[in-house]
Amino acid sequence: MRIYLLFSFIVTFAACEGGKTPTDPMDTPDGGMMMADAPPSCVPACGSRECGLDPVCGTPCGTCDSGETCSAAGRCQSGPPTCIPTTCAAQGAECGVIDDGCGHSLTCGTCTGGETCGAMSPNKCDPGACTPHSCQSVGAECGTIDNGCGDPLVCGTCTGGEMCGIGGQANQCSPPPATWSIISNGAFHTCGVKSDGTLWCWGRNNAGQLGLGTTGGVITTPQRVGVSFGWTEVASGGFHTCGINYDHLYCWGENSDNQLGDGTTTDAATPKLIQGAKEFDLVEAGWNTSCARSGDQYCWGNNNYLALSSTIGPVEAPAYSGDFYTEIALGGAHACFKRNGVTSTSLSCGGLNASGQLGVNNGNQDVPRTSVQPSREWNRIFAGGEHSCGLANVGTLFCWGSNAYGQLGNPVAATVTPDYVDGFSDWREMGLGDQHTCGVKQNGNLYCWGLNDEGQLGDGTTTNRQNPTLIGSMFKTVSGGYGHTCALDTMSRLFCWGDNAYGQLGAGTGDATSPRAVP
Repeated sequence: MRIYLLFSFIVTFAACEGGKTPTDPMDTPDGGMMMADAPPSCVPACGSRECGLDPVCGTPCGTCDSGETCSAAGRCQSGPPTCIPTTCAAQGAECGVIDDGCGHSLTCGTCTGGETCGAMSPNKCDPGACTPHSCQSVGAECGTIDNGCGDPLVCGTCTGGEMCGIGGQANQCSPPPATWSIISNGAFHTCGVKSDGTLWCWGRNNAGQLGLGTTGGVITTPQRVGVSFGWTEVASGGFHTCGINYDHLYCWGENSDNQLGDGTTTDAATPKLIQGAKEFDLVEAGWNTSCARSGDQYCWGNNNYLALSSTIGPVEAPAYSGDFYTEIALGGAHACFKRNGVTSTSLSCGGLNASGQLGVNNGNQDVPRTSVQPSREWNRIFAGGEHSCGLANVGTLFCWGSNAYGQLGNPVAATVTPDYVDGFSDWREMGLGDQHTCGVKQNGNLYCWGLNDEGQLGDGTTTNRQNPTLIGSMFKTVSGGYGHTCALDTMSRLFCWGDNAYGQLGAGTGDATSPRAVP
């Protein structure tokens, strides 16, 4: 069993809301290739898939070169297949077409001697005539289905702006997914800002971290927080959340460690204004810590391990963190700070160092802020549960700390000092979970590695990975939670995968081992 020691690092893309000057920042609203028998309204959703069948229309997304295999995630790869297709014999199919379990269709032959396919049971040759399914009998509203007798059946088109299968249910009409600008994973909850500036949260709500005015319960689909269209930042922590609305900072949820920054230890189930006289433009949240930028950086919350300052004890309200810090990453019980100097940038980390997550070899003792490889030029910094990663030079990726499940992306990586993840200098964005890591490269390819017991890597399996594993393409940002991951693609669509015990995937119930669209 894993220890509940989490981070929450947030990758954000700010939504633009120019020209709005409300008087109350919380209460002011603003107004591939298609098969011949596929219906014309069915739009294939290959997305990042380069092989196999698309999940909406069942049409081919492409084929792999000789020597390559198609993974369960629809990616061409060399080496042994991650998905082993079934056979007609294994499924007892004598005729018709079946799914091979790996995104392809499998033709199982035709009947002879006067027998008919599906006369008595699907894909079986029996005497007599086959009675085909109807669209109504199987609940299909659109698209093409198998009629049970080996022939395709067209079930119509969608109207009113809805699209077939776009909501994740085959042959069902649903509105197209919303576009999102920001996504932030907490321990067991998720919050995001849509492109219109509205804030939405879902998942576990034991301490009111969803901001909906109540505590307790499980929310399995995105719920809007308040009525404002002015949210530009959100950061989900262990069991609390902070956000910026029209330059004002709000926090809500658990407050036992002063992580809300209001000077109390009282939980809040709705967004609470923090230091209203200041204007903020960036916010971060850790397990039980928070930081925000108002010209300078300010931090507050639990400081038992010296993550925020050199004096042990709670930081009850936003406290000045020092000059020239432009970026802060908050982990389970550690924090890393990037500082812009006159001629170069530097990195320092402080807090719990039991697994070497501070990047300094000091016998794994808890320490206040300490410089990490001062000779290196650091561009970005990210923090996970017990590990950290940084981008240097032109996107060269280094990671350090716990490597119990391969979350450093290098099976032989040293744990106490930064080590290369791979030999390529083209990483752009990272999202670190409790014991897993995901990253997006400049070309939009998304990779994940580390612990995968809940499917949080998104490769269609629950197998741990010690090296970066390709999950998909056309992504721009990613965020990791305790056992779940969410990412935005280049079309600003939201996908989540992994543990869904508290509805943190935002798309109904049940875990997902590959990316699942969030409406």
